[in-house]
Amino acid sequence: MVAIAVFALNLLALGLLVRHGELPDRLVAIMVTACMVVEPMVDHITIGTWRVGVGALNLFQFLVIWAMAERADRWWLVLLGSLQMLIVSTHLMPLISPDYFTRTGVYLRQGLWGLISILLFVAVWECRAATRFERENDGQKNGPGRGARDLARAD
Repeated sequence: MVAIAVFALNLLALGLLVRHGELPDRLVAIMVTACMVVEPMVDHITIGTWRVGVGALNLFQFLVIWAMAERADRWWLVLLGSLQMLIVSTHLMPLISPDYFTRTGVYLRQGLWGLISILLFVAVWECRAATRFERENDGQKNGPGRGARDLARAD
């Protein structure tokens, strides 16, 4: 029941990101949604206790988030990429000791995903605040057509 509620809340946050975000926000939201759907399909791909399918999917997700974080001026993408990198690193734990670290990695990933779930809602707030900030500053002391992002890029 809790998993369904978290899944629904994540879908709500991702939908709000698609609605209120700019292109990088939307691309990351669509990619995260797709990975949430695909993950149960690759969960069975394992080598011993090493979940290769989910690890590869999380690595792909990290690389896409990292690429978007480098191109966009969104702090939440940098934090999301950092959390995703930690998730990817937990997939290496069964290679250290397959008997002891399997459940630890799963619990760590669940905790990190909880942080990502909260971050998705903060990202929606950041996207809306950036849009509002740009709208309020356009045409005022910055001159016509010079929003906050244009001034930041000029420095």
